[in-house]
Formats: sequence, C-alpha cells, structure tokens
Amino acid sequence: MDAITDIAIILHDGEKVTEVFETLLNPERDIPDFISQMTGITNAMVSTAPRFYEVAKKIVEMTEGCVFVAHNVRFDYTFVKQAFHDLGFNYSRKTLCTVRLSRKYLPGLASYSLGRLCSDIGITIQNRHRAMGDARATAELFTILFEKSGGKMPAQAFEYEIKQGILPPLLKKQDFDNLPSIAGVYFFYDESGNLLYIGKSKSLKDRILSHFRAEVGSGKHLEFKNKIASISWELSGSDVLAQLMESELIKKYAPPENKMLRKSKFKTGIGVYEDVNGYLRVFKSSGSKLKDPVILLPGDNEAKGLLLKGVQKYALCKKLVSLESGSGPCFDYHLNLCSGACIGEEDKEIYNSRVSAWLEGYHWESPDFYISLPGRERNEKAFILIRENRLRGYGFIEQEAEVREAEELERYLIPAEDNLDNRMILFKWLHQNPGAAQLITSQ
Repeated sequence: MDAITDIAIILHDGEKVTEVFETLLNPERDIPDFISQMTGITNAMVSTAPRFYEVAKKIVEMTEGCVFVAHNVRFDYTFVKQAFHDLGFNYSRKTLCTVRLSRKYLPGLASYSLGRLCSDIGITIQNRHRAMGDARATAELFTILFEKSGGKMPAQAFEYEIKQGILPPLLKKQDFDNLPSIAGVYFFYDESGNLLYIGKSKSLKDRILSHFRAEVGSGKHLEFKNKIASISWELSGSDVLAQLMESELIKKYAPPENKMLRKSKFKTGIGVYEDVNGYLRVFKSSGSKLKDPVILLPGDNEAKGLLLKGVQKYALCKKLVSLESGSGPCFDYHLNLCSGACIGEEDKEIYNSRVSAWLEGYHWESPDFYISLPGRERNEKAFILIRENRLRGYGFIEQEAEVREAEELERYLIPAEDNLDNRMILFKWLHQNPGAAQLITSQ
C-alpha cells in the first residue's frame, strides 16, 4: 500500500500566503525505487522523520474550515484521507482542483499538467515533485487564477467549482451533464481519444458518478480517473441487454482498464449424456471443450459444489454425476441415500426424470426463440435472438412489429458471439424471468 513520505501545507486567503508547514514523513516501509528517483527522497532521509500519526493533529487543526486545494485534487486528497482513515479518523474537507480552474480561466493551453502549465504562464517550480515545491507553485497558480476571475472569484462560482471537484479534471462538466439516467453501456476515453474502459448500468449517469465519488482507493485507480477526458454511450433499453453489449464490446476492443472481462470468466462446463444403460450421466469438463454445455461456472470447485447440491436436492447418484469413480455401488448407496442407479437397481425413467428436473433451469427453453425487451425509446422494442440452439445477436425493431419467423428479426440483427459469458448472462435472466422466451419458426 502507498504511504505519504513528504507533506506540505500552504494556507492561502485568496490573495496571499498566510501560513506554511512542511515535513518529511517516515512511511514505516521501504520507499520504492521509482519514487526515490522521481522525488529524491531516500529511506535514509525519512528514517528519523515523524510518523503520520505524530503530525495528524497539526494537519487537522491547520486545515480546519479550509478548502483543500491541489492540482488534480482527488489524487492528493485521497492519499491524505486514506492516511487518516488508517488511524480511524474521518478527515473531510471541501476540495478545489486547480486543473479545472485553469481550464476555465486559462483556456486553450497545450497541456494542463502542473509542470507544462507553470512553464507556459511563467511560474518557476523549485524542487519539482517535492511537496513544498509543488505546493508553492500551486499557490502561485491559484493567485493568478484568482486574479483572472476578475480580482476576486465570486463566492457562487467558487462554490460551484468546489462541487465540480468530484469530476475528473480533464472531463468537461457538460459531458457529464449530458449523460442519460437509463440503461446502456458507457465508454471512457483519454485526452488523445484512446478507449480506456467500457461499463454498463441500469442508470448510466448514476453509475458513472459512482466511479468519480470514490475517495479512498488505490493510486492506480486515481491515475485512471485522472486520465478520463471524455465519455460516450450506447443505450440498450434494459439491463440484461446492457450486460450482453458490455460483454461483447469488452472482448472486441479489450480496453486496458477492463482486465476481468476480456476473457471468459466461465472456465468449467457441466454436460449431460445418456449412457449405454439409458441413464443420464452428468459430468464436468473444460467449458471450451463442451459443444453444448448445460451450465458454465468459473472453475472446478464451483462445478463440484453445483453437482453436490444436485445430488442432495434431487437424490442423485454421485457416480452418475462424476463425483465418484470405481466399480460397484456408490458410497451413498450403503447409506440408503442412493436408490441404486449406479448398479441398475433404480428404474432409469424415474432416475432420469429427477436429473431432467434439476437441469431444466439451465437449458435453452427451445432451439429457436427470441426475448422481447424494452427499446431505447417509446416506439421501439429490443430483441435477443436464439436460433438453432445458438445465440445469434440482438437488435431493435418497431414497437408494433409482429414476429412470426426468425428471418424477420435477422434483418435487424447486430451479431453477438455464442460464448460462455453471453450464455450465462441469458441463462440467469431466463431463469429469473420464466416464460419470457417467445417461440419462432424458420423458413
């Protein structure tokens, strides 16, 4: 976990500096080499420095009633807040970002990084990447911004900028204000237009705001937030279609911040077949090797757990669900928990009916059907098409359109992969919405 090694506080009344405090801090762990190279601070330099808890009271008292001002304020503020959180104290201050203020009062600059910005407007930074050096440069920048506002920043505008501090510094407020509060997928881009992240939500605006509200997090997460310069979105009309679209788009574009969903998270499959004696046998295997899996799970342990639940709930034979091997009856047979399907004593039709009842909720309801969903607007409805036991894709048609044949939908089809993740999204939704599948025919 990251820790503070250098802290500087400059009190500013809007026109001038009124008080200054700075100190190195002993992080009680080794300083990473790249931090030492960037700041010049070594382990030897902080070995006799105070711990954070020893200066915490000073920081609280000095900043009481103040606004926490910094360049990319969420980054600095989160580190300080986390340090207090580790002490069991909730440190809370209003925040103000000089990046956002600079973009407003010094428009049109090539870059708004502290180094480039100060160079362009004639501020000399001494001891760059040291707390006091950067703090003095930020204080000088704040004075200039205050003057640019017309001699003094109007109180209303000042409060407005404080409220906007939750947004990433490179993101325009208008981009956020334009976000809809309905279901869809969203895309984060950096300043060069590179795609960073794809997400989905029932309410796009609320979900995106939750990204920005997080105050305590890893340094990497803060770096990610500070890269976000623009947002776009695609509406879906429903949460289940948003899930499907998100799964498709992440695998297609592989954004750097979407590491979890780039590859399928369902590695193990459950399959079923009828043996030579007519009994249904259930087995687990690598999900990618199963042509038509009944259900897909993250791994082997989850598959074993599911099989065991099936045994317990439907009185199935552990040998016939691949939980036991060897010749002769299964162990449960000796405990009178198995009726003897493993040795041919139980009627196969009776046994198979219990297996079918167990697996019923994990099969497609028909080889050819579609799911009708709310559209993106009033006169539209969405659909997801399954044909010949495979997911074909989704699309949008007029609300009043009648569907009798698959070909009527395929004209509007946006293709989707029939992969493990997409199947599990739909299996789960169909299980929660029985009767939603609408049968269709093929020409």
